[in-house]
Amino acid sequence: MKIIRVLWWYYFSKLIEFMDTFFFILRKNNHQITFLHVYHHATMLNIWWFVMNWVPCGHSYFGATLNSFIHVLMYSYYGLSTIPAMRPYLWWKKYITQGQLTQFVLTIFQTSCGVVWPCPFPLGWLYFQISYMISLIILFTNFYIQTYNKKASSRRKEYQNGSTAMRIDYIETGADSIFASSACCLMLTHTTGKPAQLGADSSPLARKKMRI
Repeated sequence: MKIIRVLWWYYFSKLIEFMDTFFFILRKNNHQITFLHVYHHATMLNIWWFVMNWVPCGHSYFGATLNSFIHVLMYSYYGLSTIPAMRPYLWWKKYITQGQLTQFVLTIFQTSCGVVWPCPFPLGWLYFQISYMISLIILFTNFYIQTYNKKASSRRKEYQNGSTAMRIDYIETGADSIFASSACCLMLTHTTGKPAQLGADSSPLARKKMRI
C-alpha cells in the first residue's frame, strides 16, 4: 500500500508537468512545443493512469524512481537558468539528456528481466513498456543529435570560416600595402627626379615592381 501511495503522487506529478507547456504557450515559445515534448507528456499521463488502475506494484516503482530523479535534476537546471548570475555555470544540460537515455536503457533491462524470469506482472504490459522505452530512446537520441552534436559542428564551421575570412583579409590588406608603397615611390621619383628606395623591410614584390 505504501508503494501505491507513492506512485499516486508520481502520477499527480505528471499532471503538474503539463504546466511547462502552458508556460511555453504564454511566453509564445512555440518552438519548444515539439513532437517529442507533446508525445512524452501526453503518453506518460495516459500510461500511468492505466498503471495506477491495473498494475500499481513494485515493478512499476523502478521506472518511476529513475524518472523522478532525472526530473529533479532537469527542473533544478531550469530553475537555476532563470538566475542570470548562474547561467555561466550551467554547462551540464546535455548530461541531463544523457541521464534520460540511461534511464530508458535501465528500464528496458529491468523490464526484460520480468520477461526472462516470469513474474505475476502481466506479460503484455512488459512488452508494451519495452516498446515504449525504445520509442523514447529514438526520439531523445534524435533530440540529442539535433541539439548538441549539430550545434557543436556548426560552431566549428563558423570558427573555420572566420579564420579563413581573416586570412583572406590579411592577404588583401598586404597586397594593398604593396601597391600603396609602389605608388608612393613612383610619386617621389617623379617629384625629385631621383629613384626612391624602398625600406629594407619592404616586400620583395614591391621592390620587384619598382625595378619594373
